Amino acid sequence: MTSASSSTSIVPWTDSTKLATAYKVLLAVFNDAADTDGGFAELTPERQDELIEAFAAGRLTSPFGTDEQKALFEQVRAHLQ
Repeated sequence: MTSASSSTSIVPWTDSTKLATAYKVLLAVFNDAADTDGGFAELTPERQDELIEAFAAGRLTSPFGTDEQKALFEQVRAHLQ
């Protein structure tokens, strides 16, 4: 899994409109990465963890650059705590 560079940054994550867009794109990225008809939700917990770990490390194929993936992961984690 490699990350694609993004020519347009959606940072800062403090902008609620951009953050909502980032979350929508993130959900689509996880469903695409799942490569199943049922999407991310149908994966085993182990495979879900692999994809989340790849995103946290900035290695998931997505429109987000490496640093953006890491920043978005931290933002999502903060929102879930």
